[in-house]
Amino acid sequence: MESCWLIAPSGKINSKKLNIALKRLKDFKYTPMYDETIVDSDYYFAGTIDRRVSEINKAFSCSKGNTIFCARGGFGSICLLPKLDWKTIIKSKKTFVGHSDITALLLGLYSKGYKGNLIHGPLVASMFWNKKQTKLLKKCIFGKNYSVTLTEKTKTKNIEDFSGNIIGGNLRIFTHMIATEYEVSTKNKILFLEDTNEEPAAIYTMLWHLKLSGKLDGVKALMFGKFKKCKNYLPFLEDFLS
Repeated sequence: MESCWLIAPSGKINSKKLNIALKRLKDFKYTPMYDETIVDSDYYFAGTIDRRVSEINKAFSCSKGNTIFCARGGFGSICLLPKLDWKTIIKSKKTFVGHSDITALLLGLYSKGYKGNLIHGPLVASMFWNKKQTKLLKKCIFGKNYSVTLTEKTKTKNIEDFSGNIIGGNLRIFTHMIATEYEVSTKNKILFLEDTNEEPAAIYTMLWHLKLSGKLDGVKALMFGKFKKCKNYLPFLEDFLS
Protein backbone atom coordinates (compact mmCIF):
# COMPACT_ATOMS: atom_id res chain seq x y z
CA MET A 1 0.00 0.00 0.00
CA GLU A 2 1.09 3.57 -0.69
CA SER A 3 2.13 5.58 2.35
CA CYS A 4 0.62 8.93 3.36
CA TRP A 5 1.00 11.49 6.13
CA LEU A 6 -1.55 12.32 8.81
CA ILE A 7 -1.06 15.69 10.54
CA ALA A 8 -2.98 17.76 13.11
CA PRO A 9 -2.15 21.43 12.40
CA SER A 10 -5.31 22.85 13.95
CA GLY A 11 -7.63 21.65 16.72
CA LYS A 12 -6.46 18.95 19.12
CA ILE A 13 -7.37 15.30 18.72
CA ASN A 14 -7.40 12.45 21.23
CA SER A 15 -6.44 8.80 20.82
CA LYS A 16 -10.00 7.87 19.80
CA LYS A 17 -10.02 10.43 16.99
CA LEU A 18 -6.53 9.33 15.93
CA ASN A 19 -7.69 5.73 15.64
CA ILE A 20 -10.70 6.80 13.55
CA ALA A 21 -8.38 8.64 11.17
CA LEU A 22 -5.90 5.76 10.93
CA LYS A 23 -8.67 3.26 10.19
CA ARG A 24 -10.12 5.43 7.44
CA LEU A 25 -6.73 5.89 5.80
CA LYS A 26 -6.06 2.14 5.96
CA ASP A 27 -9.50 1.49 4.43
CA PHE A 28 -8.40 3.97 1.78
CA LYS A 29 -5.49 1.59 1.05
CA TYR A 30 -2.86 3.86 2.60
CA THR A 31 -0.16 3.11 5.12
CA PRO A 32 -0.41 6.20 7.36
CA MET A 33 2.63 7.87 8.90
CA TYR A 34 2.33 10.39 11.72
CA ASP A 35 4.33 12.08 14.44
CA GLU A 36 3.91 10.56 17.91
CA THR A 37 3.22 14.06 19.27
CA ILE A 38 0.05 14.34 17.16
CA VAL A 39 -2.16 13.90 20.27
CA ASP A 40 -0.44 16.74 22.16
CA SER A 41 -2.68 19.58 23.32
CA ASP A 42 -2.13 23.26 24.03
CA TYR A 43 -5.34 25.10 24.88
CA TYR A 44 -7.66 24.34 21.93
CA PHE A 45 -4.80 23.34 19.67
CA ALA A 46 -3.01 20.12 18.72
CA GLY A 47 0.11 21.12 20.61
CA THR A 48 2.24 24.24 20.45
CA ILE A 49 2.88 26.29 17.33
CA ASP A 50 6.41 24.88 17.12
CA ARG A 51 5.12 21.29 17.33
CA ARG A 52 2.60 21.81 14.55
CA VAL A 53 5.08 23.70 12.35
CA SER A 54 7.63 20.91 12.78
CA GLU A 55 4.99 18.31 11.88
CA ILE A 56 4.04 20.11 8.65
CA ASN A 57 7.66 20.68 7.61
CA LYS A 58 8.44 17.00 8.23
CA ALA A 59 5.45 15.81 6.17
CA PHE A 60 6.38 17.96 3.17
CA SER A 61 10.12 17.28 3.30
CA CYS A 62 9.88 13.49 3.77
CA SER A 63 10.59 11.47 0.63
CA LYS A 64 7.75 9.10 1.54
CA GLY A 65 4.02 9.79 1.59
CA ASN A 66 2.88 11.76 -1.46
CA THR A 67 -0.46 12.66 0.13
CA ILE A 68 -0.94 14.67 3.34
CA PHE A 69 -4.26 14.41 5.18
CA CYS A 70 -5.34 16.71 8.01
CA ALA A 71 -7.04 15.17 11.04
CA ARG A 72 -9.49 18.00 11.81
CA GLY A 73 -10.14 21.72 11.60
CA GLY A 74 -10.91 24.02 14.50
CA PHE A 75 -8.60 26.95 15.20
CA GLY A 76 -4.95 27.88 14.89
CA SER A 77 -3.67 27.07 11.39
CA ILE A 78 -3.23 30.71 10.40
CA CYS A 79 -0.59 31.35 13.07
CA LEU A 80 1.65 28.64 11.58
CA LEU A 81 2.12 30.38 8.23
CA PRO A 82 5.01 32.76 9.15
CA LYS A 83 7.08 29.94 10.67
CA LEU A 84 6.77 27.30 7.95
CA ASP A 85 9.81 26.28 5.89
CA TRP A 86 8.40 27.60 2.64
CA LYS A 87 11.62 27.09 0.69
CA THR A 88 11.44 23.35 1.31
CA ILE A 89 7.65 23.08 1.08
CA ILE A 90 7.45 24.77 -2.33
CA LYS A 91 9.86 22.18 -3.76
CA SER A 92 7.39 19.47 -2.82
CA LYS A 93 4.52 18.49 -5.10
CA LYS A 94 2.51 16.43 -2.65
CA THR A 95 -1.27 16.35 -2.49
CA PHE A 96 -2.65 18.25 0.51
CA VAL A 97 -6.20 17.62 1.76
CA GLY A 98 -8.34 19.49 4.30
CA HIS A 99 -11.02 22.13 4.85
CA SER A 100 -12.50 24.39 7.56
CA ASP A 101 -9.61 25.99 9.48
CA ILE A 102 -7.17 24.20 7.13
CA THR A 103 -8.24 26.82 4.55
CA ALA A 104 -5.44 28.99 5.95
CA LEU A 105 -2.84 26.41 4.91
CA LEU A 106 -4.49 25.73 1.53
CA LEU A 107 -4.54 29.45 0.70
CA GLY A 108 -1.04 29.93 2.10
CA LEU A 109 0.28 27.19 -0.19
CA TYR A 110 -1.63 28.60 -3.16
CA SER A 111 -0.36 32.13 -2.55
CA LYS A 112 3.22 30.87 -2.51
CA GLY A 113 2.84 29.25 -5.92
CA TYR A 114 2.67 25.67 -4.68
CA LYS A 115 2.50 23.25 -7.64
CA GLY A 116 1.12 20.22 -5.79
CA ASN A 117 -2.52 19.14 -5.70
CA LEU A 118 -4.53 21.24 -3.21
CA ILE A 119 -7.86 19.66 -2.30
CA HIS A 120 -10.62 21.23 -0.23
CA GLY A 121 -11.67 17.83 1.08
CA PRO A 122 -12.70 15.74 4.10
CA LEU A 123 -10.92 15.79 7.45
CA VAL A 124 -10.10 12.19 8.26
CA ALA A 125 -10.74 12.31 12.03
CA SER A 126 -14.11 14.02 11.52
CA MET A 127 -17.33 12.13 12.16
CA PHE A 128 -18.74 13.51 8.87
CA TRP A 129 -17.72 10.95 6.26
CA ASN A 130 -19.59 8.94 3.66
CA LYS A 131 -19.06 6.72 0.61
CA LYS A 132 -19.73 9.58 -1.82
CA GLN A 133 -16.96 11.68 -0.26
CA THR A 134 -14.58 8.72 -0.39
CA LYS A 135 -15.32 8.06 -4.07
CA LEU A 136 -14.87 11.71 -5.09
CA LEU A 137 -11.75 12.14 -2.98
CA LYS A 138 -10.06 9.14 -4.63
CA LYS A 139 -10.73 10.62 -8.05
CA CYS A 140 -9.36 14.02 -6.96
CA ILE A 141 -6.19 12.51 -5.50
CA PHE A 142 -5.46 10.28 -8.45
CA GLY A 143 -6.31 12.87 -11.11
CA LYS A 144 -9.37 11.15 -12.57
CA ASN A 145 -12.31 13.00 -14.08
CA TYR A 146 -15.37 13.34 -11.88
CA SER A 147 -18.66 15.21 -11.76
CA VAL A 148 -21.01 16.41 -9.04
CA THR A 149 -24.74 16.60 -9.73
CA LEU A 150 -26.65 19.35 -7.95
CA THR A 151 -29.68 18.11 -6.04
CA GLU A 152 -33.21 19.51 -6.11
CA LYS A 153 -32.45 21.22 -2.79
CA THR A 154 -29.70 23.30 -4.37
CA LYS A 155 -30.70 26.96 -4.60
CA THR A 156 -29.51 28.94 -7.63
CA LYS A 157 -29.69 32.61 -8.59
CA ASN A 158 -28.97 34.21 -11.97
CA ILE A 159 -27.59 30.87 -13.15
CA GLU A 160 -25.79 30.65 -16.49
CA ASP A 161 -22.96 28.61 -17.97
CA PHE A 162 -19.58 29.34 -16.46
CA SER A 163 -16.19 27.71 -16.12
CA GLY A 164 -12.93 28.41 -14.34
CA ASN A 165 -10.64 27.44 -11.51
CA ILE A 166 -12.12 27.22 -8.01
CA ILE A 167 -10.60 29.15 -5.09
CA GLY A 168 -11.87 29.77 -1.58
CA GLY A 169 -12.75 27.64 1.43
CA ASN A 170 -13.90 28.60 4.89
CA LEU A 171 -15.54 32.04 4.83
CA ARG A 172 -14.12 33.31 8.13
CA ILE A 173 -10.57 32.16 7.31
CA PHE A 174 -10.76 33.48 3.75
CA THR A 175 -11.78 36.86 5.17
CA HIS A 176 -8.94 36.78 7.71
CA MET A 177 -6.39 36.35 4.89
CA ILE A 178 -7.27 39.68 3.27
CA ALA A 179 -4.45 42.28 3.49
CA THR A 180 -1.86 39.64 4.41
CA GLU A 181 0.91 38.25 2.22
CA TYR A 182 -1.23 35.10 1.86
CA GLU A 183 -4.20 36.87 0.26
CA VAL A 184 -5.17 35.30 -3.07
CA SER A 185 -6.68 36.77 -6.23
CA THR A 186 -10.29 35.87 -7.01
CA LYS A 187 -10.48 37.54 -10.42
CA ASN A 188 -11.82 35.19 -13.11
CA LYS A 189 -12.17 32.46 -10.47
CA ILE A 190 -15.14 30.54 -9.13
CA LEU A 191 -15.26 31.57 -5.47
CA PHE A 192 -16.40 28.77 -3.17
CA LEU A 193 -17.25 29.49 0.48
CA GLU A 194 -18.27 27.29 3.42
CA ASP A 195 -18.54 27.69 7.18
CA THR A 196 -20.01 26.17 10.32
CA ASN A 197 -21.29 27.37 13.68
CA GLU A 198 -21.57 31.00 12.58
CA GLU A 199 -24.30 33.51 13.43
CA PRO A 200 -26.30 34.74 10.39
CA ALA A 201 -25.31 38.36 11.05
CA ALA A 202 -21.63 37.34 11.15
CA ILE A 203 -21.95 35.60 7.78
CA TYR A 204 -23.68 38.70 6.37
CA THR A 205 -20.94 40.99 7.71
CA MET A 206 -18.11 38.83 6.35
CA LEU A 207 -19.73 38.72 2.90
CA TRP A 208 -19.90 42.53 2.90
CA HIS A 209 -16.25 42.60 3.93
CA LEU A 210 -15.44 40.53 0.83
CA LYS A 211 -17.44 42.91 -1.35
CA LEU A 212 -15.95 46.10 0.10
CA SER A 213 -12.42 44.72 -0.18
CA GLY A 214 -12.93 43.94 -3.88
CA LYS A 215 -12.76 40.15 -3.56
CA LEU A 216 -16.05 39.75 -5.44
CA ASP A 217 -15.01 41.94 -8.38
CA GLY A 218 -14.56 39.90 -11.53
CA VAL A 219 -15.46 36.48 -10.09
CA LYS A 220 -16.96 33.98 -12.55
CA ALA A 221 -19.45 32.66 -9.98
CA LEU A 222 -20.14 32.33 -6.28
CA MET A 223 -20.71 28.89 -4.78
CA PHE A 224 -21.79 28.32 -1.19
CA GLY A 225 -21.67 25.19 0.90
CA LYS A 226 -24.45 24.17 3.27
CA PHE A 227 -23.10 26.24 6.21
CA LYS A 228 -23.72 23.51 8.79
CA LYS A 229 -25.00 24.49 12.23
CA CYS A 230 -25.66 28.04 11.00
CA LYS A 231 -29.33 28.60 11.76
CA ASN A 232 -31.57 30.90 9.68
CA TYR A 233 -28.74 32.20 7.52
CA LEU A 234 -30.45 31.82 4.12
CA PRO A 235 -32.52 35.07 4.33
CA PHE A 236 -29.29 37.00 5.06
CA LEU A 237 -27.52 35.27 2.16
CA GLU A 238 -30.36 35.97 -0.24
CA ASP A 239 -30.52 39.61 0.90
CA PHE A 240 -26.80 40.01 0.28
CA LEU A 241 -26.99 38.43 -3.18
CA SER A 242 -29.90 40.68 -4.15
